[in-house]
Amino acid sequence: MYESEILRTDLENEKTGDRIVSIVGSLQASEYGKWLTANIVRELKAFDVCIISGLAYGIDSIAHISALNEG
Repeated sequence: MYESEILRTDLENEKTGDRIVSIVGSLQASEYGKWLTANIVRELKAFDVCIISGLAYGIDSIAHISALNEG
C-alpha cells in the first residue's frame, strides 16, 4: 500500500470549518495514477470532505467520478 501525506494534514478550512480537498493532476493519467486517485478519494470519505478539482480530463475527472461513486 502507499502512504498519503494528505491524510496527515489539517483538512479543515479555517474560515468556514468545511473540510475541502483539491485533487488535480495529469491530463494523461497512467493506470497507476487513476488507481491511486480513486484510492485516495476512498480514504478521504472517512474524513467527510468535499472533493474539488479543475474539472479537466485525467486525474481531475477520476477524482470527481470516484467521489460520486463513494457517495
